[in-house]
Amino acid sequence: PENFPNVSDYRNLVLAESMRVMGFVNRFNRGIETAQLDLKDNGNEPAVFDLETLGVFGVIVKEKPIEKIPADFSNPWKSDNVNSSVNFYDLSEIEKNIYSIIQENQGIKSVEIIKLINKPPRTIERYLKKLREKGLIEYVGSLKTGGYQIFVGNKTS
Repeated sequence: PENFPNVSDYRNLVLAESMRVMGFVNRFNRGIETAQLDLKDNGNEPAVFDLETLGVFGVIVKEKPIEKIPADFSNPWKSDNVNSSVNFYDLSEIEKNIYSIIQENQGIKSVEIIKLINKPPRTIERYLKKLREKGLIEYVGSLKTGGYQIFVGNKTS
């Protein structure tokens, strides 16, 4: 309003009573107490009320200092022994074969795997996809120059 430039608006008592009678609000005079209790529960200091401006009041809330929390950015999935926990019992024979080939030839292309295993390209691509979904291998690099390698746990750029 024009006469109170530093406040959003002042209360219209007729409108507030109408809202209470119609059931849109439960009761009056509980907001300050609720706010003070919430501030206390959150570990903040109580709010200070500025009653100097005629017709309105201001509320000053002091926030508690931000706590510094130590962060650990280590990767829980990374181990020093690459894929030391690979369970070969869950892999089919062709998946084991492909995994072994990639382990011996890091950066190998699917075309070379197809030649070594002598299976149709769609079959090899299907098993490569399964190994990627299980998190055992990854494709690194561009389509033209990249290749498959054993998944280490963190991506290198």
